[in-house]
Amino acid sequence: MLTNESLPLCVAFLIKFLEDILMKKYLLPVLTIVLGLLIAFAPFGYAKVCGPMMTGGFMKCHWMGLAVRLLGGVIAVFGVISGFSQRSRFGLALANIVLGHAVIFLPMEVIGTCKSITMPCNVYTKPTLTLLGLILIIVNAVYVFMNRKVK
Repeated sequence: MLTNESLPLCVAFLIKFLEDILMKKYLLPVLTIVLGLLIAFAPFGYAKVCGPMMTGGFMKCHWMGLAVRLLGGVIAVFGVISGFSQRSRFGLALANIVLGHAVIFLPMEVIGTCKSITMPCNVYTKPTLTLLGLILIIVNAVYVFMNRKVK
């Protein structure tokens, strides 16, 4: 049972736990999972690509959105793996840097978006994915830089 005297001790223990374990050990995996999920849900969630055409077909931004959704899922899975295996974090961080570039280049060059600059894919999806890809690259590059082994 908690008393008024033991409460500060519990709070101090909780703060120490959060500082030591969560901030140092699980910061990269949590950030990677969150960014992966944000990337996966962006094209068909909060930063929608264009809808189907009148003929029932899809524009190329739809296919770009599906590819980005796959990349976001892979990034989130890499975050989960790095949460369980600390030995693999450095390699997964390098892989996430490459995947961050892929997230940026898919709407920019590889598949692209619609030609009209007023379409939702150009107004919402492309800038959102560019920002999330840059954040993913920066977070993982900082981790790689901080954990490199200098001989």
